[in-house]
Amino acid sequence: MPLHLVLLVLAIVAVWLPPLHWGRITVFAWHGLLLLALVAGVANQGLTPLACVWIAILFVLAQGACRSTHRLWSAALAVLTGLMTLALALHLLPGFNNPSYMLGDAGVGAAKRLSFDKGVAGLILLGTVAPRTQTLAELRALVRPVLLAIVGTVVLVLSAALALGIARMEPKWPLNTHLWLLSNLFLTCVAEEAFFRGLLQDRIHRAMARATGVWVPAIVSAVLFGLVHAGGGVGFVIVATLAGLGYALAYAVTRRMEAPILVHFSLNAVVFLGFTSRLG
Repeated sequence: MPLHLVLLVLAIVAVWLPPLHWGRITVFAWHGLLLLALVAGVANQGLTPLACVWIAILFVLAQGACRSTHRLWSAALAVLTGLMTLALALHLLPGFNNPSYMLGDAGVGAAKRLSFDKGVAGLILLGTVAPRTQTLAELRALVRPVLLAIVGTVVLVLSAALALGIARMEPKWPLNTHLWLLSNLFLTCVAEEAFFRGLLQDRIHRAMARATGVWVPAIVSAVLFGLVHAGGGVGFVIVATLAGLGYALAYAVTRRMEAPILVHFSLNAVVFLGFTSRLG
């Protein structure tokens, strides 16, 4: 894995580190690691200066959406943050030279891409707008609901996928599985959950929770998650929506980003290691 991607992963992990305070100055470790990742990316030609501009724009938008006290201005910035996140996650913005690797043996494996643009979008959302645990006590409180959500989501989604014929059991551990697991957790699950739950569901919840409770925001984010997987067909949309509902309920119950990220990654890992499917 290139240095700038290693630094990006470390920056994502560093989101959970407490900030340092020097007088009125507050320093976040993930800010420094992100800056180092950008410098390393430009140096090794994994990024162009234009890519750094896109990242800076998203950072400013997300900070504004998080800090603005004006309701309409905050909502507008949140929409722009979401659109910029989607542009990065869908690889629509130039300047990113994402490397690839072979998953499986040469000749029979599949080429997979390590997406810095999607990963950095997830990092910025995770570090700015997404609610996270702040103490060990909060983290321990997540154990039971997360385990229940993992079991329930895995059973529900796999049952539906097997019934619809879009998955079959096929245990495997191909070459570079460790790299797939690492990239799926940090460059896929973090980004998708930070967007669908940390930004989208959380904003809907804050706007509608008094009138609708937690169910409507959860269902909306789950349905949208399913629809973005429409390329796989109707059956895949159904299964992805069920998966999204599991992630959404995990977030609704805990109100912490760690829950849907862990549920999402657990399902992806079970599907990848035990089944042949396009889930995840």
